[in-house]
Amino acid sequence: MTVSFFVMSYEFNEYRDLLELNVWFNLHWNDEFLVWNRTEWNGIEWMRINSDDIWLPDFRHISSYYNPEKLTDCTNPGCSVAWNGSVHCTPRCNMNAKCAVSYNRWPFDVHQCNLWYGIEHNTMNEIDMQTEMLCLQTEPDFSSSRWSIVSLEKNRAWVGMRNNYSYVKLKMELMLQRKNGSDKVAMVCPIMAFILFWN
Repeated sequence: MTVSFFVMSYEFNEYRDLLELNVWFNLHWNDEFLVWNRTEWNGIEWMRINSDDIWLPDFRHISSYYNPEKLTDCTNPGCSVAWNGSVHCTPRCNMNAKCAVSYNRWPFDVHQCNLWYGIEHNTMNEIDMQTEMLCLQTEPDFSSSRWSIVSLEKNRAWVGMRNNYSYVKLKMELMLQRKNGSDKVAMVCPIMAFILFWN
């Protein structure tokens, strides 16, 4: 199975050290039970289908606390199936992740946020996963007014369990940087107030 991540919008909650994201996924896999002969079906090569009518992998978002969490805040994904069993589903989800924060360089602080994904009940031998694409929406309406994503990287890990099975986990790594000037008012106003008070 391949997974593509498209970060559509984001915001960082400084009070909770929480990155809030809206992500559009493109999930692709092959299902041997959804194959048909095109010549027997009037040349039909693909069709749209409701995600409730086909098998879906138990794809989950695993937060920084490593607690399994289903993608409950997702739109019901529209899916398409091709004659050779190739399936594409595109859920759009709201999710969050705790970040490793450090304010030592405030207001030029940079924070790292990690998001982990995996399939809960299938081993690597049953379903293997790869990250195909990792993209960031660049239109101004989708960006944060206070934070920039300066790094967006993908990673992949194998987790061995005591039952001698291995499970694949996908990782999305983000680096957030405070935008220059976003805290000028917070820095200047106390100084101005101090000067006015003593004058």
